Amino acid sequence: MDKIYFLILNYRTTKETQNCINSIEKLEKAGYESKIVVIDNASGDGSYEYLKNVYKENSCIEFYKMNDNVGFSKANNYGYSLIRNKKDVAFIIVCNSDIEFCQKDILVRISKEYKRSRFYILGPCIFCESELKKYYHGYQSPAFPYECKKWYVWVELFDFCIRTATRILYARYRKIRHENTSVHGSCIILSPLFIEKEKKLFYPETQFYGEERLLYLRAKHNSYKTIYEPGIKVNHLQGRATKQLGQNTETELFKIVNLKYAANVYLEELEKYK
Repeated sequence: MDKIYFLILNYRTTKETQNCINSIEKLEKAGYESKIVVIDNASGDGSYEYLKNVYKENSCIEFYKMNDNVGFSKANNYGYSLIRNKKDVAFIIVCNSDIEFCQKDILVRISKEYKRSRFYILGPCIFCESELKKYYHGYQSPAFPYECKKWYVWVELFDFCIRTATRILYARYRKIRHENTSVHGSCIILSPLFIEKEKKLFYPETQFYGEERLLYLRAKHNSYKTIYEPGIKVNHLQGRATKQLGQNTETELFKIVNLKYAANVYLEELEKYK
């Protein structure tokens, strides 16, 4: 039987990871066998040991631990490589630990979408209740068309507030299906077409932030079909892993530094594809 693998990155998010796993276990199988791979990014708070013990009798869940916190992209690449080398992989669903799968038939929807569009990368609608008053009523995906433009990335380096103002112009954008767009990094669905061709999920590795924009650039360059389908939906319990990095001021500084670094990496890659 073909398998759908869920790749979850854990960093000091015991409750969120458990919630994510529990939501996966409630899904309709849709003719697939579900497997879960949890990569602990050197949490060091006992969460890896706790989770591994809780699910020790569950043969459908595998746990791996990084020796150091290597960041989002590198840890996910490690997990992706482990799964890619297995047999009978149908799809890989890469998700944050704070993602909750709210549609019990989501695997059916993914399978139907693949038959319909033969996508390489599929992005679901990402709904975040804590952002209901921000941007567009809590919907975080997909990226808006201008967000991958060179001019926007340059502006973003100096003024992150510009994102709020420009997103108002696209009030209905996230209700509509889109092809060949940048999807949200908190939940990415990869088809057999992508898995067969790509040894790495995220490249270059930015450590934190900007991975989905670089993934979009690579997909565009290689003519990989990317789909955003609002009929496929997950809940995002926003930013729990990032908050573990420190208090509000420290967290905001961490975001700014790493967003700027990721933007510079993207601009360098953009020049390569000219």
